[in-house]
Amino acid sequence: MKASEWSQDYGGKVVKLGGAGNMSRTLPFDCCALSLNPFKSPICNLSGIIFDVMSILPFIKEHKLDPTTGLPCSRRDLVSLNMSKNEDGAWHCPVLCKPFSNFTKICAVRHGATANVFSYEAVLELNIRGKNYEDLLDGQPFKKSDIIILQDVEDAQHMKLRDINNFKHTTSSKESAASKNSAAGDIKHSVTATRIMEAVAKKKAEDDIVKRKKELETKKANEILAAERNINIEDRLVNVYTNELMANINMTTNATAGSLTSTAETVSLNSSTRLASDEEIMQAKIRAARKYKKKGFASLTTTYGNMVFELDCDIAPRTCENFLGLLEKKYYDGTAFHRNIPGFMLQGGDPMGTGRGGESLWGGKFVDEFDSRLSHSARGILCMANAGPNTNRSQFFVTYAPCTHLDMKHTVFGRIIQGEEVLLALEGVPTDKNDKPKTEMKIISSTVIENPIVEVEKMEMAKIREARAAIAKNGSGNGGGGGKKRKVVEENVGGVGGVGRYIIKTVEEKVDLEVEVEVAKAEVESAAVAPKKAKFNNFSGW
Repeated sequence: MKASEWSQDYGGKVVKLGGAGNMSRTLPFDCCALSLNPFKSPICNLSGIIFDVMSILPFIKEHKLDPTTGLPCSRRDLVSLNMSKNEDGAWHCPVLCKPFSNFTKICAVRHGATANVFSYEAVLELNIRGKNYEDLLDGQPFKKSDIIILQDVEDAQHMKLRDINNFKHTTSSKESAASKNSAAGDIKHSVTATRIMEAVAKKKAEDDIVKRKKELETKKANEILAAERNINIEDRLVNVYTNELMANINMTTNATAGSLTSTAETVSLNSSTRLASDEEIMQAKIRAARKYKKKGFASLTTTYGNMVFELDCDIAPRTCENFLGLLEKKYYDGTAFHRNIPGFMLQGGDPMGTGRGGESLWGGKFVDEFDSRLSHSARGILCMANAGPNTNRSQFFVTYAPCTHLDMKHTVFGRIIQGEEVLLALEGVPTDKNDKPKTEMKIISSTVIENPIVEVEKMEMAKIREARAAIAKNGSGNGGGGGKKRKVVEENVGGVGGVGRYIIKTVEEKVDLEVEVEVAKAEVESAAVAPKKAKFNNFSGW
């Protein structure tokens, strides 16, 4: 923990500013108390605080206040100073010709609205001790009360007045900046940094809008897909947590770790479980489908007849879900087989009919699913067409002959089990030099006969609902763990919870009195039993 955090946030010792011997920010003698820059035309108030004429007069005209004390002030309360410079351009005493420093005791002899500035040493020796109250420059008479002390490092009260931390205009500026930038951790930024931070904030707001819009679109798409599949939206694996998908694995939002390692993050003491991502949900469905070991079935009605395919949902579940989902959306209805190569394969699934279009069930591309049990080893094998590794979309092809050279290049996910004569008729359709059929070859309609992916999703969601109901019934949450219950107690020190910034204290709840009595009784009984004496006669018992 930093010393500033301890003193400012957690009730530690606070160093008082101002006064002799303390950590003060004393104004240099040659600087304006308002602009904090070296003055050119000095003027002071009756307390000896010096300003620059070009800074103080506009301020008083607008606010009618002394910027250092916050009290009412006018031009009449200010005294113009006549200060002398030496050959080097430094302010000095015109009598002793000694240059002023931040430790020189300086005074001004006032004559109405003006005053001549000297070293106090000269005034003390030549005026006060000599009882000669005539100005050392122009000879005008003055009283001892007309002497204004401009700097005296030995006078704690005077140095407190010259402490920048006590100036009213600086404290009010700090308070307004603190209230304005409290969310940013009281960080002062340059003009460039401020502009960058504003751009970042604007970009973040735009990203949040896009994120919310995407969430609404996803929710709407899930509802539409559930309606198309004739299933309840509650049976879909959406808005589930990581520990509900994977046993003994609890992935958190990382808010606690982030706040521990970065002071820019909001302090978080709650290791809450995060929602599972789309890919994590997909992986959970893949694992469940492979354990389910059930095949899927679908039929395609073409211009030459009907074909039924068996789908390997237990081996290539992601690809099968894509194919079955597109069938349920009627995505393939009305699409043409755009490529026909007798003795090789028949390709379709592109709504554009060019071989360059098509989208997957989730939009974009998805990865290959290769397995040694699936091969292009026979006629009628159903496979995914692609443009390279992991570029599967909606296009597929059916083989006319074994083509094992395509193994581990294209995902195999099914085979024809009915309608081989239709496949033979399609193979015989004449094509042009680009392998495009000369006569129309279309998928008129499609039907999902059995979709085990939906069944798996429904079963997994039912398990999750049962687990949630059990947790709600038992009143236990994530994290579990045996032993005595612990209660988090936050100590408000200086308005901030916890010990330090990150650590919290825990106090064990009192155990029931009867349990304590039973434990104490058992300890007494065990202590009353006399220990058995050991005898070491020989080694026969060993």
